[in-house]
Amino acid sequence: MSDYQGLLDEASHNASRIIEKAEESRSILIVTHLDADGQASASLMAKALARKKASFQVRVVSDLTPKTVKSIRAEGRDFTIFTDLGSGFSVMIRDLFADDWIVIDHHQTSPSEFASANVFNAWKFGYDGGTEICSTGMVYYIARRIDPSNIDLAWLPVVAALADRQDVGEEKSLIGLNRMISEDAMKTNALEIKKDLALYGRETRPIHEALASTTSPFLPNLTGSPDTCLAILSDAGIKLKENERWRAIAELREEEKAKMLEAIITHLAPGNNVVTTVEDLLAKVYTLVHEDEFSPLRDAREFGTLLNACGRLGRAGVGIAICLGDRDRNLRESENILSEYRQTLNRYVKTILTEENRIVEKTHYMLIVADGLVQENLVGVVCSILAGLPKFVRKLVLVRATTGEEIKVSARLNPVFSPGVDLGRTFAFAAESCKGVGGGHAAAAGARIPAPYSEDFLRIVHEQLQEHRST
Repeated sequence: MSDYQGLLDEASHNASRIIEKAEESRSILIVTHLDADGQASASLMAKALARKKASFQVRVVSDLTPKTVKSIRAEGRDFTIFTDLGSGFSVMIRDLFADDWIVIDHHQTSPSEFASANVFNAWKFGYDGGTEICSTGMVYYIARRIDPSNIDLAWLPVVAALADRQDVGEEKSLIGLNRMISEDAMKTNALEIKKDLALYGRETRPIHEALASTTSPFLPNLTGSPDTCLAILSDAGIKLKENERWRAIAELREEEKAKMLEAIITHLAPGNNVVTTVEDLLAKVYTLVHEDEFSPLRDAREFGTLLNACGRLGRAGVGIAICLGDRDRNLRESENILSEYRQTLNRYVKTILTEENRIVEKTHYMLIVADGLVQENLVGVVCSILAGLPKFVRKLVLVRATTGEEIKVSARLNPVFSPGVDLGRTFAFAAESCKGVGGGHAAAAGARIPAPYSEDFLRIVHEQLQEHRST
């Protein structure tokens, strides 16, 4: 059962602690994860601290490990705020940092951690951190209690929640605390929500390219085929250019959108679930109305993808700068990063699909061996892409890649595989059994383990899945 008042009370408690540190001019370090939620949560906290004229810095890490925690402590800051990571490390952090820390997170962790007021985690208050709120949303609740005027930052948790694929409600809408925060963003006229064609690049890409880039849902004969998309849209009489400039989906009139949908449906091969496809194409679109038209920041989902690209390619500083409002050069640089990100992911996926020896079918999952191919920061992203392809859509997908002396494993679960499986808990248990660290959410999890334990880890995961299926 959720405890909203408890969440608000603890947010107020932690806000008071942060205000105290700011007023005492203490040095504050924000440690965050490199993905979109990590960048957005650190940016939101940074903005709230800056408005209090606090002294702070931000550090981005790919994962939190015992070694990383010790190195952070060695920096000697007066107060450390962990955002989008830290769950499972509260005992170690307490031993090293005394009382000078807060963990703000949404990942599943042991209930034993909830006794500490320094742990501000969605699950602690009965909220599903995988679907109802992300870390940026948790930071937002503290920021609002640092100063109510921080309501103008409510759009950032929306971007982060969409980037974390928490649009699990009807018509791909946000639910729970995410929905409440999105309503705050609308109150400040920063956000508009409406049902529309929810194709990636709807604000920035030529219409046929946006259609060809669609992977959720996967459109047979259209996804990955811009020339085919161009042909069927032209045949449907849709005006694709305006004064020699390619038009974007956001510019289409309602009657043109109807024509586009009809053309897509007509082109789908017999046997495809047309009704499901149309429902997936028409969804809630979250538009940041304060951003420039045709900017990659105007569509909140596209904004989130841009942040993920920056983080995964080692340029999280660019993403954080953009979140804080420093655009111009950073925005131009981010567009180059995004282009490289897309090309890299396309190359990885094509290689995996063509090199059949990389796909190993197990009893309870499909193992993708990405050793020597996928860099560690992109293992989870590649796993998400593969899990959405028709070939794997009814499978549990695990992607494994070697990273020096360690193995990075990521998994994504389609609900049709086995409702009730909790990958986060499964990975946490298996990783701990193999002297590694792991966890996540019910449908998405990751782990980092010493290379010699690779087979042991997979064996334990297999046993855990088999045990669940036999009950």
